[in-house]
Amino acid sequence: MTFLEKTKRFFEPLKGAKTLVVLSILKFSCWAIFALVSVVLIRESVRLYWVWDSENIKMLMIYYGIFSSAYLLITWTLRMTDWPNLYYKIVDNIYKKYLWKLFFLDGNYLEKIGTGKCISILWAWEKAWVEWITSLIKEGTRITILLVFILYLFFRENFLFGIIFIGVLIVLHSIVIFADNIAHKYRKQRTEKKNEHTRQLVRLIMSRNEILQSWKIEYELIENSRIVQEIWDTNRGINNALYIIFNSVRIFIIILKLWLLGFLIYAGSNRIISFADLAWMLWLFLVFEWFMYDFVEFYKNFSKEFSDIEKIWEVFDFGPT
Repeated sequence: MTFLEKTKRFFEPLKGAKTLVVLSILKFSCWAIFALVSVVLIRESVRLYWVWDSENIKMLMIYYGIFSSAYLLITWTLRMTDWPNLYYKIVDNIYKKYLWKLFFLDGNYLEKIGTGKCISILWAWEKAWVEWITSLIKEGTRITILLVFILYLFFRENFLFGIIFIGVLIVLHSIVIFADNIAHKYRKQRTEKKNEHTRQLVRLIMSRNEILQSWKIEYELIENSRIVQEIWDTNRGINNALYIIFNSVRIFIIILKLWLLGFLIYAGSNRIISFADLAWMLWLFLVFEWFMYDFVEFYKNFSKEFSDIEKIWEVFDFGPT
């Protein structure tokens, strides 16, 4: 399947739940905006304290109190939109589709897979699929709002800074996608090897007496070690790809830190920024650093689980009927 086909298939369980999706995005948007308002509050508090503008400090307290009250009211009203409402709507849609498909699959094909594995696919991988749809809505909303906010700040300060920032993000994204494609290949191999290992262990337990009587214990142990070694080899490939992903971001953050320190030395010697702006820049940098690491960690975990989600498609969507 192409990327667009996979994306469409991944979000297919959201069919008939558009209202819940919109309300969930609104709820998560409130979460993200509340965090950003806290950053702005720190900057304004430092600025007003530095010049000791008590009247505006009082107004800031009033505005923040009103905003916080509105935030609590909205989030309380929307508290059940993603979980349990959206969550179990997705669960219901998945079971409606794949239990229907189950009745029309070839009996020999199902017997070859095994009852236990069918139950495992429907329960475990359905659970992973649902959790990652809801997590993607949550994290995607938060990351999008934070990215828009950071872009706004860069473009507000200097248009060229904004263009450079977008260019760097595109390069980093390309590196992450390239490395993750390598990791995804190894993850699919690891999933197959783990399933093979599980089947072998089940066979060993069920055929224990037969193996003991035929003196095949050493052979079975060698086979088990072979599969474990193959799983280890796939994990080494995944580890190399993840090293590229995370250290590309770390190198970018290190360069950005060096640039920031150089700028602070220049700004401090020439007195071109205030103490409030300094606090704002440092706090904003921490927010940006958190955003970068959080995004990469989320992407890594999502792509790791996606190889398992694809398994339910392979078994039920492409099985013989």
